[in-house]
Amino acid sequence: MSGDPPRTPEGVAAERVAELLAKHERLLRAAVARACPRHLGIDAEDVAQEARLRLLRALGAATDFDPPASYVYRVATSAAIDAMRRVVARREESFASPMDPDQEGPRDREPASPVEQAPDRLARQRMLLAKVQAALGRLAANRRRAVVLHLRGFTPAETAVLLGWGEEKTRSLIYRGLRDLRELLRKEGIDYEAP
Repeated sequence: MSGDPPRTPEGVAAERVAELLAKHERLLRAAVARACPRHLGIDAEDVAQEARLRLLRALGAATDFDPPASYVYRVATSAAIDAMRRVVARREESFASPMDPDQEGPRDREPASPVEQAPDRLARQRMLLAKVQAALGRLAANRRRAVVLHLRGFTPAETAVLLGWGEEKTRSLIYRGLRDLRELLRKEGIDYEAP
């Protein structure tokens, strides 16, 4: 008679999942570290934990499934990209909505001056924005995607991860897309050169 309790199917599945996670832990951590940009303030361990949870959900009770390394890598990269999107969305939200008057911080701003609120100035800004958006819409799809992310503040490396491209390809598409955008805007009478 053995003193060990009988193993349930759920117990076997949990052990198998734990083995698989341990087997792929180094790959998972490396993928997260590679995909998570440090300057966004994303905690790589949080992203790694999210990736582990996604793997657990995907594996479920399947005791005979051994995910290939490429699958683990994609899950980890996907978790990192989702974390980046959440950070960017929070930043955009903070720019779009005013801060609570009881809070103090660097985003506090003086009320807009009457000149900034002038209807003719607002109308010119809206027309300029419409022209820029129309020019962006005329770019080739890959260039437009790369340029839009660039204009939102993503680095070429982050853009490459988000779009699943190589970094060299991404840099090239950003450069060519910005060149095309400047040319389209020049045709609209908008000539801007960076300082």
